[in-house]
Amino acid sequence: MSSTDVTPHIAAGQEALRAMRAADAIAEFDRAIAIDPGNIAANLGLYEAYQVNGDRTRALEHQLRALAQQRLFLEKLAPPGAPTVLLVATPGDWQANVPLEFLYGSLPLGIMKLFVFDDEPPPEARRFPPFDVAFNVVAHSERSGPTLALLETWLPSLKRPVLNDPARVQRLSRDGVARDFADLAGALVPTTRRMRRGDITVDTPVVIRPVGSQAGAAFSRVETAQELSAYLAATPGDEFYVMPFVDYRRKDGHFRKYRIIFVGGVPYAHHLAISLNWMVHYYNALNAKEQWIRDEEERFLAGVGNVFDGPRARVLEEIARRVGLDYFGIDCSILEDGRVVIFEIDPAMIVHLQDPIDLYPYKRRYVPRIPAALEKLIRTTVSS
Repeated sequence: MSSTDVTPHIAAGQEALRAMRAADAIAEFDRAIAIDPGNIAANLGLYEAYQVNGDRTRALEHQLRALAQQRLFLEKLAPPGAPTVLLVATPGDWQANVPLEFLYGSLPLGIMKLFVFDDEPPPEARRFPPFDVAFNVVAHSERSGPTLALLETWLPSLKRPVLNDPARVQRLSRDGVARDFADLAGALVPTTRRMRRGDITVDTPVVIRPVGSQAGAAFSRVETAQELSAYLAATPGDEFYVMPFVDYRRKDGHFRKYRIIFVGGVPYAHHLAISLNWMVHYYNALNAKEQWIRDEEERFLAGVGNVFDGPRARVLEEIARRVGLDYFGIDCSILEDGRVVIFEIDPAMIVHLQDPIDLYPYKRRYVPRIPAALEKLIRTTVSS
């Protein structure tokens, strides 16, 4: 191997990433950067690896180094006869865009990705290689508003079908969802207020998070003025989302959080996380420890209607109608009285098949329904 050849280091880094060995990946990509500081693949590898390590700042530094040189990427060549999708994305972390990267291997399509900056005009369609459909993968965030507004006017100029209307994505702020779905029959969407830190008071238990936070960062339950004061002292930010705490425990003492992905308006089960903690994430749930939980999750994955039946099925139908996006997800639960409590509606929820097959063999049977439905949607959109 030549001492100036970065290829083996990049290959080793990518292999380490696939195995979720972030430290090994960073070491290999750093070796490539030491040889070629501007190497795009190495910088994008570090962007992913640092996110796995929880270092968002360094991840975004490396992403911007890569995007300073190139904005359009060929992710997958189209198999013979298959359409090509142009994913239109914004710079940012994994929550900034629909994370379809986890599904590339299951999508027999051509895939290109274009990164758009809101302060620069996107290129004209004639400058792209041929593609059949544009997919807006920009999610709602505090930073994405200008980009989504730009895409509203630019995407029609491509003269191609467009998935995930950016105007509809704009409506999915936490307080916007709480407002727009407050009257949804059979559901509880807790009132969410966007408040400046000096205006927040507590007289009943609330949950609070900084505006712009994701994945449970600085998300806390606060019950007293003293707890609020301690939380605000420890948490940066000028504005916060504040909502009443909903005790959604079932009679067995466990909290359940269902993730459902909608493709073309049809709901598909992705996972069920069960925990004794009110703040449920799949990585800290009890699924890996309890067979009865995996059995319950398997029943849900086998068919959404096994759990969301009758009035709850009608709630899902109305959510799909009101959101109006081609691809999005919800996190929700079911109260003891049968109502669906909605936590979040977001197109950027992760769908993957990386859980250990020995613990979760049923996921390999059911989760692939989601990319299969997405492929069908894309093909139907192109041919219609």
